[in-house]
Amino acid sequence: MALKIIEKFEYKKCIEDYTITVRNEFNKSGIPEDIIDPIYVGIIGWIDIKVTKMVEAGQPIAISLEDYQKQLRALY
Repeated sequence: MALKIIEKFEYKKCIEDYTITVRNEFNKSGIPEDIIDPIYVGIIGWIDIKVTKMVEAGQPIAISLEDYQKQLRALY
């Protein structure tokens, strides 16, 4: 079971500013061009809040794909 989880795990390190990394992913997402900017701004704000709460709580900074996709669907 653990091996299957590890096989599906993908770690993305933001080498550039994370806003650039997120924007690059957005450009590949298939989100219509006319709504990509407001959704991008919304997801960046959501990430900022999540990261701030994790830092304040002394937790490691990690956002699951499931949480990200759920928020993205809500914004879309």
